[in-house]
Amino acid sequence: MAIMIVATASIAGAIMVSDILAGLEKPGRDPRPDFKVARFGDGVEDIRTLKPGMTLEATVSKVAGFCAFIDLSVHEGGLVHASQLADRFGKDAREVVRTVDVVEVEVLEVDLARKRIALTKKQGAEARHASAVDMGPGRGEMRGRAGRAATVERGQAAMAAAFAGLQRRR
Repeated sequence: MAIMIVATASIAGAIMVSDILAGLEKPGRDPRPDFKVARFGDGVEDIRTLKPGMTLEATVSKVAGFCAFIDLSVHEGGLVHASQLADRFGKDAREVVRTVDVVEVEVLEVDLARKRIALTKKQGAEARHASAVDMGPGRGEMRGRAGRAATVERGQAAMAAAFAGLQRRR
């Protein structure tokens, strides 16, 4: 019985090897499906060469629930928040993109000190507006530049009210 199994395995191995050799004799034939490769931006070699407003073609390197990490061909990867992935609302970034997808992104912000690149998949003025005033679900406070200013003003108003209350008690 053991001889029969060995003989069968060697016949199957010989058939596989002959199939591989026959495939190698046909040059230019690639059985893999076609795939698109990102054309990285010309002159973009370093994080310092990125400027807000630049539109680049890039590859999605990793997808998490709240964001997608993007390979821009610079050492640091970019990040697209889930709210910046599509015009429609999505709870999860995996609903919109997958790993190795080729996407067109716009640079929103480059933080050289922290080596972070904020990106958007939305195009044009609506993306900039959405990043400046973004209401997070259930958070009740604005984010971005306008949000920070509003939060500071609210904080200062609250502090002023507290001081006024202390003054009245004296």
